[in-house]
Amino acid sequence: MAIYNIHTSCIDKGFYTIKSISEEDFDILSNAVKHLQKVLYEMNLSLMLNQSHNQLIAGLNSNIENVDDKFVYWNFHYSNWLSSFYMWIQFHEYNFNHLFDRLKGKYYDDYAEYKFSYYLRTYLSHKSFVITKHSYDCLSNKTTVLICPKELLE
Repeated sequence: MAIYNIHTSCIDKGFYTIKSISEEDFDILSNAVKHLQKVLYEMNLSLMLNQSHNQLIAGLNSNIENVDDKFVYWNFHYSNWLSSFYMWIQFHEYNFNHLFDRLKGKYYDDYAEYKFSYYLRTYLSHKSFVITKHSYDCLSNKTTVLICPKELLE
């Protein structure tokens, strides 16, 4: 039976052996670390998805004067949000397929916005920007961003 040494490091003092453990304990520890890494990745993905959504909303309400800059800014943040959304889906499909498959099917069937976002990400990746037009109403100081479904469905 193999014996594994657990080490810790300190930048200026080198490595220290903390404990020697059996192969069985090493496997338990290794599986716990893998699970922890999944949990931390899930947390980071959720934070990234939330932050990209917040930046998208902030961008839609920003006072960017140049029309071309607005167009690029909105597409940049919308692309970020869609990519984060897709990464979140892919992570769950890969790591929790037995649970996520049913949930994804329900959302896909019952929530048009989920299905629409899924298709928008595919369109963005393979064809063009999703936001193709926008308008600004000087009287109300309101900007409207247009996503043209007809173009997306072609």
